[in-house]
Amino acid sequence: MTAQFLHFSKIKPINAKRLSCGIPEVDWMYGHNDNSTTYGLPRVALSLWGGSAGVGKTRACMTVARSLLASGKMVVFFTLEMPPGHYRKK
Repeated sequence: MTAQFLHFSKIKPINAKRLSCGIPEVDWMYGHNDNSTTYGLPRVALSLWGGSAGVGKTRACMTVARSLLASGKMVVFFTLEMPPGHYRKK
């Protein structure tokens, strides 16, 4: 198998399936597809939230994760900023 390189102009865009996190402001921030009124996070995607230390990135992500979990969705949360001792152990 050989690698192929494509110019960006050759890549066809597709509409992302969106998932509401249940927090209207966050859903609005992520937007919607051109032909859809469904706002929210793109499904099966990675989101990277950045900002200065102490602005509330982790708290905001945990709030979104809690909302998604409460609606029966699966969530993976990963951070490089918190030591393992800050997580609850089962």
